[in-house]
Amino acid sequence: MPRGIAIVTSASGAALQDCLAVAARKFPSVAITVIDVVVQGASAAAAVSNAIHLVDLAARRMGIDVILVTRGGGSREDLDAFNHRLIADAVYNCTTPVVAAIGHESDTSVIELVADVRASTPTAAMNRILPDRAELRQQLDYANASLRQSLLQFCQTKSRALTQVSSRPCLRDPAQLLLLPRAKLAQVCKELPTTMLARIDRARRTTLELSSRLETISPAATLGRSQAKAHATRQRLDMSMNQLLARANRDVQAMTAQLQAVGPQGTLARGYSITKTSDGKLLRSVANAKQGDVIQTVLSDGELQSRIEKGG
Repeated sequence: MPRGIAIVTSASGAALQDCLAVAARKFPSVAITVIDVVVQGASAAAAVSNAIHLVDLAARRMGIDVILVTRGGGSREDLDAFNHRLIADAVYNCTTPVVAAIGHESDTSVIELVADVRASTPTAAMNRILPDRAELRQQLDYANASLRQSLLQFCQTKSRALTQVSSRPCLRDPAQLLLLPRAKLAQVCKELPTTMLARIDRARRTTLELSSRLETISPAATLGRSQAKAHATRQRLDMSMNQLLARANRDVQAMTAQLQAVGPQGTLARGYSITKTSDGKLLRSVANAKQGDVIQTVLSDGELQSRIEKGG
């Protein structure tokens, strides 16, 4: 809904009267500023373009939201000014919305192609720009009823919530809120010494247990256990070696006794002797001895040397 409308037209033309009639009927409170310009002839293009430019510059200060450029019907020559480039450039560069309504519905000019909105007649232009007062009143009545209903529902909802809150026991008697916390606080104060002693006792036992475990895994304890284990292992090893050596010594002695029993010395000790030739060979048979040979006889306690006087 525009605050104000600037109508660029001839003040003496029928187009202005049509626009004012529509405004008086639909929305008489809207502010209308009439910019009287020449709308036909050689100077019309410059006058209309200059008016559009000046109104656009002052639109914010004057409270103008829409510029309506209009005129009534006429011949092609009468409307030719609105095909001029000056007007087309002015409308194109205008920052305020421009509505163009030139001539009758069958007439089309360049300004209408460049404008933001084209209307077939001045009356149609005002009808498009201005809202209908009856429709606005109807919309306001509907909005008012909706707002009243929403406000009533909001108040009813808050009233029910307030009723529910005020019915709570804690609000009827606020002192009741402190009874349960006080009872809990008293119970905690009563149980606190026992609880703290129990916690301290658990902490002491935990500390002793950790201390004991720490002692078992400390380097000094580990080294002591390792040394004791090594000493015991060495003792077992020494004992095993001694037993092994004693058993081996007994085996050697037994084998030595066996060897001595079956060896030459043992045989000699039992009364036997060994006879050798002069060159140290064993004399195994009388056939190997000749008369006059020197032989050696080995006994258990020494050797004898003799000469063969008679052969076998």
